[in-house]
Amino acid sequence: MEETYQQDFDSYRNYVGSEDKYDLIGAMQFDLMVRLGLREDHSLLDIGCGSLRSGRLFIPYLLPGNYCGLEPNDWLIENGIQENLGQSILEVKRPRFEHNDTFDLAAFGQPFDFLIAQSIFSHTSPAQTEACMRSARSVMCATSVFAATYFEGDESYTGDEWVYPGCVTYRKNDMRRMVEEAGLAFKHVDHFHPNGQQWFIAYDNTPFDGPTLHDDPGPFVGHFDDQTQTYPGVLLVWGWAAEAGQAREDVDILILSEAGHLMARTTTHVRRDDVVEALGPVAPARAGWRASFGTTPLGPGGHAFKAYAVDAVGENAYCLGAIKVKVTH
Repeated sequence: MEETYQQDFDSYRNYVGSEDKYDLIGAMQFDLMVRLGLREDHSLLDIGCGSLRSGRLFIPYLLPGNYCGLEPNDWLIENGIQENLGQSILEVKRPRFEHNDTFDLAAFGQPFDFLIAQSIFSHTSPAQTEACMRSARSVMCATSVFAATYFEGDESYTGDEWVYPGCVTYRKNDMRRMVEEAGLAFKHVDHFHPNGQQWFIAYDNTPFDGPTLHDDPGPFVGHFDDQTQTYPGVLLVWGWAAEAGQAREDVDILILSEAGHLMARTTTHVRRDDVVEALGPVAPARAGWRASFGTTPLGPGGHAFKAYAVDAVGENAYCLGAIKVKVTH
């Protein structure tokens, strides 16, 4: 179903929506992505980044090179940089941009930890929505999260054209079907939107496919610390790991849910004096690790997680311990 939408097009701000909500919609996106687990070291793909309404928040926040924006209208990005950020930030933060209207997300040549498409599926045809979801799946890994909005309605748009400045609606079940046909799981997210659009996330819900998992520590000594910190939608966990008799640093750490899904991947990159003192001369300089991940794909309640250390050849992963955490949303 197509809806009528009145909008002027005389500036970089109101070309992408109501000018009086420009700042609010940008802040809404930043708030949601942080609640979903976005941290400065993650990579983010902003699909339909427009005049950097949210990019002006994401680009300074993320580490250099971690923001990518897809936008067919290059003039919008140019105006957004000029009016919102300034040219000097391009040298410091090194954002990357691509201009195509076919949802070719592989054009960046990399996978992404997070993707966002705010008010894109409120204009796409079913074929375009499906193409975007397939392309998104191709640049997502096991822990990636794709957040998007659409207008939920009693009827789904059946045309074959991009509708703009008008908007289209989709039934929830039809949007879910298009996400699932791309090989991803669909989950509604209860998050504020000033225009009444619905948020959902798409993510990989398949069992972990990687090194062989072992329930013993094998050649490792280490611990999955039972202290955690929880934030709205985000869980922060930590521990340590060292390979017995070795001073190997950068041990790969996997965090798996009780359902066998990979929640986070990190390395031992933190110096822990207690570990150095306990292990003596064979202690690696960096045995500690920390990981944060979004809990939105999980339902509220108690959830168990296991930490694994991966051997040097990447074929086996050995359990360092387990914790159980109460998740709230």
